[in-house]
Amino acid sequence: MQQAISTTEVHDFVATDQHPSVKKTSKNVFSKFINWCEKQEYSRILWLVVALLVQIAAVLPFTLAAIIFMGNNSFPLWVLACVINVPVLIISLAAQPTKITIPVIVLAWTADVLLILYCAVLFYLHS
Repeated sequence: MQQAISTTEVHDFVATDQHPSVKKTSKNVFSKFINWCEKQEYSRILWLVVALLVQIAAVLPFTLAAIIFMGNNSFPLWVLACVINVPVLIISLAAQPTKITIPVIVLAWTADVLLILYCAVLFYLHS
């Protein structure tokens, strides 16, 4: 029996007992968000600036001011603010891809907003 390598291309090959099927893939919001994050790789420097200047230089001081003035300067809230924001700094300085950087920034912003709202509610309940 002789074997030969063929250079012809075979298209649309379907076995005789099988039928071609089209499978629809459903994408949820999280997978769409991750795909968008991957497409943002060309503007990596912009996201580095957003992480460092907006998150660390603007949002974090605002959160810490809310803890000082409305949260009774509570030490657990300080620890929580650090735990939320230090990964943003670490991931930005480690030059991770935007697929990792952007979700961490969004998660930190969400947690900061929740922390500020908690401090505001705590302030208004105790006053």
